[in-house]
Amino acid sequence: PLESQGFTPTCLERDPDRAERVAARLPKSTVLAGDASDPDLLRRVIEDNHIDAAVVLLEDPERSLLLGIFAKSLGPKKVLVRCDKPEYSHLAYRHGIDAIISKKRAVANAVLRYVSRGQVESTLMLGDEHDAELIDFRLPEAPARSDITTKPLGQLGFPEGSLVAAVVRDGRAFIAKGDTVLRPKD
Repeated sequence: PLESQGFTPTCLERDPDRAERVAARLPKSTVLAGDASDPDLLRRVIEDNHIDAAVVLLEDPERSLLLGIFAKSLGPKKVLVRCDKPEYSHLAYRHGIDAIISKKRAVANAVLRYVSRGQVESTLMLGDEHDAELIDFRLPEAPARSDITTKPLGQLGFPEGSLVAAVVRDGRAFIAKGDTVLRPKD
C-alpha cells in the first residue's frame, strides 16, 4: 500500500470497529474513527495533518462527489473521488476534482488487460455522457490470441460499435483499415 512507498496516509472511518482493524493493518498510518461528512472534523483533519491529497471512497456517488468538492475547497492539491455514475464526471471536473475512481471502470480495465494481455497505455472518455471511450494499448510480444497478429482487423470480431482508429508502429501512426494486420508492439 501507500505506506510501502513512503507515504503516511490519514484515514477517516465512520465505523469504530473497522477503524481499529484498519489501524492494525496500517501501523504507519493515522486512522481516526469519525464521520468524514462532518465539515468541522474534515477541516481539522485536513488542516492539522497538512493533507496533500484526499481520496473519497464512499459508495454513494452523490455524497462522495459532494464530500470531494468540499475537501478540495479545504486545500489539498489533489482530490480523487469514487463515483460509479459517469454522468457526474463533468460536474466533478468542473468543481476541481482531479480524478474519478470507478469500480466499473476498474473492472473494465482489468478485463481488457486480461483479454488482450497487452499494456493499457491510457483511456479517455469522450462526451458529457461518455458516448465513446478511447483506449490506447500496446500489443505484447506474444499476444494471448495469436489471430490478433495473423488476421486482418476486419476478421477479428471486435465488439459491435468498436473501431480501431489508428495504429502506431515504429513511432509512426497510420489510419487502420479492415485489411490492416497488427504486429507485436503496435
